[in-house]
Amino acid sequence: MWLHFLAPTQAAALIVAFGLIVQGVSVWKLRHAIKWPRLVPFLIGGAIGVPIGGELLRWTPPRNLRIAVGAILVLFSLYNLIRPNLASAARAGVIADGAVGVANGVIGGATGLAGIAAVIWCSLRGWPPAEQRAVFQPSGVAVFAITALWLGGTGMISANTLTLFFIGLPVLAVGTWARLKLFGKLDDQAFRRGSANLAAVVGPQPARPGPIMPVSYSGRMHAKDSFPLALDQGIARPYVRTVGPKRSRPAFPRRSPKHCTSPAHRAKGLWRNLSDCKSQPGGGLENPMPDVTLFGFPRSVYVQMAGIVLTHKEVAYTFHDLEAEMNTPSHIALHPFERVPILQHGDFVVYETAAIVGYIDNAFDGPKLTPADPRQRARMNQWISAVNGYYYPNLIYHVSHERNVFPQLGIPSDEKVVAHAIPKVEVCLQVLERELLDSGQFLLGPELSLADFYMLPIIHAFGFAPEALTMYPKHQAIYAWRDRMEALPALKRFRAAQPPRAPIEHARRWVEGHRPKY
Repeated sequence: MWLHFLAPTQAAALIVAFGLIVQGVSVWKLRHAIKWPRLVPFLIGGAIGVPIGGELLRWTPPRNLRIAVGAILVLFSLYNLIRPNLASAARAGVIADGAVGVANGVIGGATGLAGIAAVIWCSLRGWPPAEQRAVFQPSGVAVFAITALWLGGTGMISANTLTLFFIGLPVLAVGTWARLKLFGKLDDQAFRRGSANLAAVVGPQPARPGPIMPVSYSGRMHAKDSFPLALDQGIARPYVRTVGPKRSRPAFPRRSPKHCTSPAHRAKGLWRNLSDCKSQPGGGLENPMPDVTLFGFPRSVYVQMAGIVLTHKEVAYTFHDLEAEMNTPSHIALHPFERVPILQHGDFVVYETAAIVGYIDNAFDGPKLTPADPRQRARMNQWISAVNGYYYPNLIYHVSHERNVFPQLGIPSDEKVVAHAIPKVEVCLQVLERELLDSGQFLLGPELSLADFYMLPIIHAFGFAPEALTMYPKHQAIYAWRDRMEALPALKRFRAAQPPRAPIEHARRWVEGHRPKY
């Protein structure tokens, strides 16, 4: 919008100045999460690109520059709204990162819109949300700073521009205050769509990727992040394709139970929210519904554990969202202790996550996740018990609920609860780090086990809490393990299908009956 009233040089200078202030504060808060070897190529590339962009700004006719800025904003807005499935750049190296840094610098130097190229590229690289942010925000701030120096050094910042800057500062302060008030009350999808729509109409707005981050379930990993689950990610993406009324075509090859004698029907399965669907036959279906149903609510880390194991075993299943039914008679009929998840396979119903994932591993074909060796099996069960007894209570129940669940409902965090848990969280992370350094690739060594799939949603969900930005970078073995897990084909399918991370409405009742008191 500024370009309709100001010269391009003035608009670029003001965008850079205001962006440097707003984004600089954010970068300072995440400074401990920055991985300098990863960031340096972007910084070098940005330093090369800014002078090129600055010269384009100086010599390009204003009309052409306005068209270019408009095109960039519209394309970036469409990218955020549509989120196309672009080719992965997970194996790209530092040269490609540097080239993106150059593009970032050129765009920033010419328009002031630093960071757009880096935001998209970090998403393609497949890094978790917290790590994406630790790259595109610092590289954007660096481009802002270099651009400011370039514009000032080449005489393109006039006294009139400085006057406009000081006039805009109070408005900037009000906008920043409003952003802090809204932070945590909008889910990632609403934030991204709102920012994209606003950018398409009036000008640039900061865009944040969905924690990688939060983190794709075949339902909602509910993670787009990132370290993005007992309540901070979702599970498989429902609504990918509907065939006939209220039914979905399975998305993964279906595994039949070992006790079945008939040939397995190969199909493609996917998580589908079936809370309002009737399982009646017919309806124009091209494939029958799978006879495995997972009940829960998407952001539950335990529901995600079961969903990831089903996905890894390539079991076709449907997902029944209990969010609107939690603690009602229909929920209690499935689980007398009013918890999730619950698995139904034909006429067999089982609750409790350990029982569910053990049943999935034994009843269906696919890679075995339970060791045959008694000692290794004992180690796996030890990890599962540790997740239930220490990792979930401290990382999720105490910290993640206070930072990621209650604020989204307008309920203030209880700092006493968080402070009580932080020393115990540190112990949990130290133990996990030490064990991973000893075991190597996965928790039990070179082979995957149920222990890994139990731990991953916890680590991912805690990553959405601000405390993780300072705690995780101290544990590089955890980082490496998490990256190996996220690189698994099953996890990629799970994350790619991630739905929006909506507030957990029934968590309002937790304040009285499911929240620590200190």
